[in-house]
Formats: sequence, structure tokens, C-alpha cells
Amino acid sequence: MKRYQFELKNDQKHRIATVVMETDSVTVSEKEATSKTLGRPKRIPASLCAGGVEAQFQRSCLELKANGFILVNQEDSDGQEGAKPIVFAVIQEEQAAKELLKQLATSPLRQQNGFSARSTTELGSAHSALMILMAQKGIAKMYDGNLSNNAAMDASAVSAAAKALPPELYEAIVQQGFIEPGVVRSEDSRMTAILF
Repeated sequence: MKRYQFELKNDQKHRIATVVMETDSVTVSEKEATSKTLGRPKRIPASLCAGGVEAQFQRSCLELKANGFILVNQEDSDGQEGAKPIVFAVIQEEQAAKELLKQLATSPLRQQNGFSARSTTELGSAHSALMILMAQKGIAKMYDGNLSNNAAMDASAVSAAAKALPPELYEAIVQQGFIEPGVVRSEDSRMTAILF
């Protein structure tokens, strides 16, 4: 069993959220910190957990993190590991994201269906390549799987995620304008740099 507790504290509210992973389900509950009740738990049975209970547990935790919650307590009693690393992306500019999706309709990054404003994605997938591209363009913010770190991934972390992509996906995002920090790719840019 895994049980992680999160807290959201600001001027308006103080909330506590708990995510519990068991062999047959993942349960998420959220409540006001001053309330004695457990909050309204949302139980997701294993049969409805995309990618299994471990992946669903990670997704649920990252959703809370993306909403401003901070990990305050974690209990791991089963030592289950092995889920593929995932990231969580939050779309900042929906219109710009839709425009980019239209441009990518003929590339390996094309999406068969839409995407949600908050999207959990497995690193190394075409979906994560798209989110990496959006993160560099400022259309989305990406959050890594380190639940104790509540800040969005910076340029170097996004760049590291890009380098871990399969070669064809990395090539696809480069063709769409992804540039490693500090790297000048185009001949025009190089010439401009030399002239200056």
C-alpha cells in the first residue's frame, strides 16, 4: 500500500488531499483542513486504471501537484516500483495549443483526438514530445514525477526530457522549432551572430 498526503495552503483556503494505492484500486480524497470528516473519496478500481494502479497513483498525485498541492507525507509499504516515468502538463494558452495541433497534423506528433488542459503523459511517447515542444514555446508548463518538487520543469529539465525521446520523435520536435538551450540551429542565425 502507498499513502501520500498533500496540502494546499494559501490566503483563501487550506485543504488536505490523500492518495492511497492498494493492489485493487487507487483512492483520492480531498477536504478542508479544519474538517473532521475524511472528505469525499473517489475510488478508481484497478480495471479502470489506465496503465495499472501504479501509473494511476502517479497521475493522481501529479494532478494534485499541478493544482498547487505540496507533498507533506508519504508512506510506502509494498515497495512496488517499475512504472514508466510520467510527467504532467498544464496547458497555459489553449488557443495557441489548438493552432500548434493543426500545424502538426502531418507530423509524427499528430494527435488522433484532442487533449485535456491538464494532461498526464508517459515520457518518451509522442504525446510527451508534443508537450515538450509546447513547454519550450510557453504554451504549456510541465511538472516532473518528483512529487516533493512543486515547481514546473525549467528549460534544462525540459531539454533533458527531450534528449530522452526516441530519435524520430526528437527529430520531429526539432523540425517543429524545438532548440536546445544555448544551441543555434539555423544558418541565418549563425551568420547574424557572426556579423554582430
